[in-house]
Amino acid sequence: MPKKNEKLPKDQLIDELREELPPIWERPRTTQLTGGVVNSRTLANRMSQSEGPSGTFKMGRKVIIAREPFLEWFSQLIKPNVPSDSGVDESKGEGA
Repeated sequence: MPKKNEKLPKDQLIDELREELPPIWERPRTTQLTGGVVNSRTLANRMSQSEGPSGTFKMGRKVIIAREPFLEWFSQLIKPNVPSDSGVDESKGEGA
């Protein structure tokens, strides 16, 4: 359990992204800006299914992403990588 002023790794990641990402960017730059973690094409597909971040807007033919809504959306997608106690990879159903 983190101490009172200590942040969880997920919160640290979001804070670091908040410092690094520009306030707005064109959707195709998403792959580059996130280090490949969020692919711009995947983001476009999610947005077409109303599963993407809010706070996006169009400027001509360009889709513009706003940092804070993107980070809220992204933080809901990521989960801590906690190893299981059993040593079994549940996705494969066999020992790791």
